[in-house]
Amino acid sequence: MSQHSDNSGSTPSPVPEPGRDHAPASNPPAFKAPSARAKPPQPRKPWLWNVVLLDDQEHTDVYVVKMVQELFAMDAERADLVAQHVDAHGRAIVATLHKELAELKCEQILGYGRDPHVASCKGSMNAVIEPAVDEHGTPPGDTF
Repeated sequence: MSQHSDNSGSTPSPVPEPGRDHAPASNPPAFKAPSARAKPPQPRKPWLWNVVLLDDQEHTDVYVVKMVQELFAMDAERADLVAQHVDAHGRAIVATLHKELAELKCEQILGYGRDPHVASCKGSMNAVIEPAVDEHGTPPGDTF
């Protein structure tokens, strides 16, 4: 006996109308394949962070110039501008980088060592990292 049944004696299936879904309305498909036009999610751009050098009145301009030249590959003129700015304003943004590199550069400043030109100097300059833009999306003005 054959496992196939012959539908020749049954009522013919209705022919679907053009442009209509072929599945009955009461039985939606269990899985819907993504559209060929769907775009993959875009990766987020890394958030940039400022490395901020803080003045402490214990370090000479010579020390600051040498440090930023070595750690940030600045030329002498630009390094001198940083030294003047940090002395006048108490802080200077020395780099804007992705967070991991900004943290590394901040640690390098903190570990750079004391100023040999100042006998009372006890250690390195201070530095912090902060987001490169404020809550309004505005970049700070003291960037070099």
